[in-house]
Amino acid sequence: MIIDWQRFHAEIRYIGRYRWGEHQGSYTGGLYDHMLWVLTDGEAEMRSSSGAVPLHRGRCVWFRPGVDFHITQTKAHLSMY
Repeated sequence: MIIDWQRFHAEIRYIGRYRWGEHQGSYTGGLYDHMLWVLTDGEAEMRSSSGAVPLHRGRCVWFRPGVDFHITQTKAHLSMY
């Protein structure tokens, strides 16, 4: 896919590390903006209208706005950048 950068603007709004705790066993909802996760630890499963995807260390996930999803931790707590 070729992106015409003359028509689009991208900016990084937030950079940081995040770790889900035990009280955050699942999340259901969507996003208002694009989000990129690089998973550094943990395991979970993400479900959306396109199916289920396992989340684990080393996986990179790009979330788009307007897409609802459900994430459930399975074994270890998720950590991501």
